[in-house]
This record gives sequence, structure tokens and C-alpha cells, in this order.
Amino acid sequence: MSDYFKKRQGQKATGTIAADPPKKKYAGPKPISDKKLAAKKAEKEARGGEDTDLQKWYKAIQPKLTGKCIRCGERYNHRNLTYAIAATAHVLPKRPEMFPSVATHPENYLELPGTCGCHNWYDNQASWEQIAQDKIWPLVLEKFLLIEPSILERSKIPEVLAQEIPPKM
Repeated sequence: MSDYFKKRQGQKATGTIAADPPKKKYAGPKPISDKKLAAKKAEKEARGGEDTDLQKWYKAIQPKLTGKCIRCGERYNHRNLTYAIAATAHVLPKRPEMFPSVATHPENYLELPGTCGCHNWYDNQASWEQIAQDKIWPLVLEKFLLIEPSILERSKIPEVLAQEIPPKM
């Protein structure tokens, strides 16, 4: 044992320094309430144990993936469903308060893996103005124009995308 550690032990034993605070123990995930568990079980039974629409959508998108990030070019294992799901970013957010009408639209995806950070950048860090300046913008715009007729939440379309919608004749 080094002299430093011997000195430290001596200081702790005599009380000349405070002992290190006890480390917090990991308690694990919070338990799911009985009410929420029952609701999940009932929803699964109503589906007959089949996949949700979103799970079916991810499985339908997987064969279209190339295994390469469209932004930085990093490769990933697109044959593994878990990685494929992590690499499938939605052009327009699927959250219920955003664009649920197109959450499972066949063109509402971009290949941005989580392993390189591009998916997180697109979903959480970049503004629409930053995305419009990025090299993926032409593809985002192309996909948006394919999705646009199906969007029910018209007022939530970002301005940078709304100005690209062709006028109706």
C-alpha cells in the first residue's frame, strides 16, 4: 500500500478528516404501478398479442435500410432489429402531441443510427433551421413532401418546411 493511502487511513481512523460519504446504491428502475401494468396487459390482449402499429412499421422499414448513416456515413448492423430501430429516425416526430397522423407513414423515416450520434442530433439538438443547413436537408425535404398530404396537424408544421409546400392549384 502506498504512503498516501496509509496516511489517509490514519487520518480517517483518528477523525482528522471526514470519511468519504457513502455511495448511493442503484435501486433499479421504478416499479410500474398496478394500474399501468393492468392497462398494458389489457392493451396487449386487445391486440391479440400481435405487434403494435409502430412495431410493424419498424419491421417494414428494416429491409429498406442500408446499414450506413445518411449524415456521416458510419456503418451499423441494420440486420439486427434493435439496431435498425435505433437507426430509424422519424422525419416528423411521432409523439402524440406532434404528428401522430403520420407516425407510421411509409416515408416518415431517415437512416440516422444512434451509434454515431446523428439520430440524437436530429431529434434533440438540431433546430429545423440547422437541419435546413445540413447536407441531409434535400432528403428531409423530399420525404416531407411525400408525407405532407397525409398530415392532419397542419398548424404544427415547422415554418422552414411549411414554406416548401407547393401551392394548391
